[in-house]
Amino acid sequence: MIPFACLIPARMESQRYPGKALAMIEGQAMVVRCAHNAMHADLKTWVCTDSEQIEQVCRQKSIHVIKTPRCNSGTDRCAWAIKQIDAEHIIILQGDEPLVQPEELKLFQEKIETTKSRSNLLFNGITGLPAESFSDFNVVKASCHSNQSINALTRSIGENHQAMWKRQMGLYGGLATNFIEFAQLPPSPAEEQNSIEMLRWLDHGRALSAVELRGAPYSVDTPDDMDRCHLFLQKQQSLSSISGHK
Repeated sequence: MIPFACLIPARMESQRYPGKALAMIEGQAMVVRCAHNAMHADLKTWVCTDSEQIEQVCRQKSIHVIKTPRCNSGTDRCAWAIKQIDAEHIIILQGDEPLVQPEELKLFQEKIETTKSRSNLLFNGITGLPAESFSDFNVVKASCHSNQSINALTRSIGENHQAMWKRQMGLYGGLATNFIEFAQLPPSPAEEQNSIEMLRWLDHGRALSAVELRGAPYSVDTPDDMDRCHLFLQKQQSLSSISGHK
């Protein structure tokens, strides 16, 4: 049995950005970049997709692929794929999170390893919420109890108490059996209304533990988000270049 496996769900039919999985970022298809980041974190990695285009691109880059049927969400897709592999713990990295670096994935894995696993617990990465994302309906926001358990997920927040909100990352983890259970739960009304899949887990009384990470302020939901990611990476490279010349 594999102690940890990383599954990356990807599809071509994104409503807000069709074909985004294969959109290029720093010379790589976005889903390929996500897979390479996971592989560089020493995680056994599979891309999970129903797209022959995505499958072909990934296999050309020597990335393992699990072909899935169409599914309601990325987590449902991965829950189907889990049954094709033998893994104790699963990390799901959404294929639109190209800024999540290997170092952060290792920290996320360590948090799961050092927390006692239980049947009602999943983990969710969170990170700082940029000011320009406060009013962005495409960005899911998370708030937490003092014990770092997530108590609310929403797309819309008021002007008050903005500092309490973080960006919910498309990064989930936990026991493989818990993700299979997730897929067996009926979608909740709030999940369907808001298109936030982890509301299903919360609304059925399960626990979602936040793991705060750095360095990934944006995911890619729209072409504008891809522009933000390009600018962010350019700034990071400029800062690294400056530091290297000191």
